[in-house]
Amino acid sequence: MKSKRCSRPKRKSAKINSDYHGDQRQIKDLVRGRFVVDTPEQITAIKQAILEELDVDFMKDKYAVPSDTGY
Repeated sequence: MKSKRCSRPKRKSAKINSDYHGDQRQIKDLVRGRFVVDTPEQITAIKQAILEELDVDFMKDKYAVPSDTGY
């Protein structure tokens, strides 16, 4: 897994205040990461393992629902 450094605390505070009217429970991307795989089957296996082992409230699956730009 490749992890991305979390955003600066000041940015998170600004986002909470501007986008979520001060409700810090609404912020969703405090932890972010990505997996680099070789096959679509590996994507499915990783997603299943995460959902079985962790208490996940929300997960973007850009493989299942790709954006118009492919990212």
